[in-house]
Amino acid sequence: AYNRLYFNDKIIEEFNNAVERGHDLSFVMLDIDFFKKFNDTYGHLFGDLVLKTLSKYIMKTLRKEDMFARYGGEEFVIIMPYTSLEQAAEKAEEIREGVSKLMVTDRVVSASVTISLGVSSYPQISSRPQELVGMADDALYKAKACGRNRVIIAKAKEK
Repeated sequence: AYNRLYFNDKIIEEFNNAVERGHDLSFVMLDIDFFKKFNDTYGHLFGDLVLKTLSKYIMKTLRKEDMFARYGGEEFVIIMPYTSLEQAAEKAEEIREGVSKLMVTDRVVSASVTISLGVSSYPQISSRPQELVGMADDALYKAKACGRNRVIIAKAKEK
């Protein structure tokens, strides 16, 4: 997974490309549900294994033009050029379902993981890069507030 600094540059670049070329750009923000419990219960090495297992799985499911990055802590982001809001929501649901079937295992412990995801898209929902990120973040928090282990699609702000 790329780091936050790379992501910060890439989101601007991809947004500008989408505006100039007139194509959709979708964005997914995701968070591991109850991640603190993995670190507290099984230790930080197991928490690292959860992050690595999740990252490896998600990267395997994405297209080469998609960009996956660690946003911070247990939060990750996916930039999806040439992807409509509906396509991104479908992909987010596919990832959510796949992750829920994963088993993270070391020599002693096995645990399952779930994630919550927020999805936004240009031009359907957002008109600026910061809005694309902010609205996906808001949708992610809604997913967590609604019980976690779900995908929430951002709603366009009323004019």
